[in-house]
Amino acid sequence: MSEIEKQIFKYSLRLLARRAYTIAEMHQKLLEKDWTDKDAVNKVLEKLIELGFLNDEKFAEEFIGSKLRLKPVGKRLLRQNLREKQVAEDIIKNVLEEIDEKELIEKSLQKRLRAKGQPKTIKELRNLQSYLISQGFDPELVYETIRKLSRSFEDYEQDF
Repeated sequence: MSEIEKQIFKYSLRLLARRAYTIAEMHQKLLEKDWTDKDAVNKVLEKLIELGFLNDEKFAEEFIGSKLRLKPVGKRLLRQNLREKQVAEDIIKNVLEEIDEKELIEKSLQKRLRAKGQPKTIKELRNLQSYLISQGFDPELVYETIRKLSRSFEDYEQDF
């Protein structure tokens, strides 16, 4: 390993000690450092991948796990977050397949109901529906969940 590669490698390890990075994020971060030897940057990236320090699939799984531990959100929001982190679409698809969105929507709904109470008006039902959609849940699942929740669904449905 050349001297510049050692510097890049040490810098990469310092970054990884703070938080996990995707391959694309690390590449971008290293290029921002203005190292002139792009080949050295690429060699270091390959070494980090080989050693298991950079793994987009593992990153995506851990990222989703940490997001869902904090707050239940839908697949759409998770997909958007992973795209922002420059995770490949096939990895995103594989990781999201393992998620049961119905279970997440129920958790989110129960959490919201504990905080705000049972909706008593159509407006409150709509607000709850908007909230769930804004959390990245599939609108069809949200509609189905709200429909089950509403005792006076006939009134709610007529307003649509």
